[in-house]
Amino acid sequence: MKSSVATKKRQNVNQLTIGIDLGDRWGHYCILDEHGEVLEEGRVPMTRKALTAHFSGVPARIAMEAGAYSAWISEHLSAMGHEVIVANARELRAISGSNNKNDRADAEKLARFARVDPKILRPIQHRSLAAQKHLTVIRARAEGPRPFSGCQRGARFGQAFRLPADAMFHGSVSIPPSRLLAR
Repeated sequence: MKSSVATKKRQNVNQLTIGIDLGDRWGHYCILDEHGEVLEEGRVPMTRKALTAHFSGVPARIAMEAGAYSAWISEHLSAMGHEVIVANARELRAISGSNNKNDRADAEKLARFARVDPKILRPIQHRSLAAQKHLTVIRARAEGPRPFSGCQRGARFGQAFRLPADAMFHGSVSIPPSRLLAR
């Protein structure tokens, strides 16, 4: 029986590799065959329907940079059976610091790096949707307004007072003492 490493290498020989440079509305892509030859280049709308129509069929290794849309796109492409690699953009100086900075060239570089050695891309794992929702709540609580901080301090020292109905609680509130004493 052959080792699992030999089996994985044999499976990757006939595999297509795709690099996608994600944009707000369009993504530029480059598809490489098993020999590293460019089969197809183009652009595709960044919608679920368009991605499904364009990348359905043969499972491929797909590389993209981490960004605003990479979480849902990687999840969508993974569900279609592709091996998705989300590259850490901060670690990828060959793309971010390149003099030849354009979407078509970036897509080809992503595909070539993913074809040769995916570890070069320093892949990241996105948080699950549930974990992202929890983190959003935690951050909102940490950054949210603190409306009762002054009242609590005043109550602690026996200086309870009523705030006017039109008082806004955004950060530090400056209310003249004359309004604090008015009821």
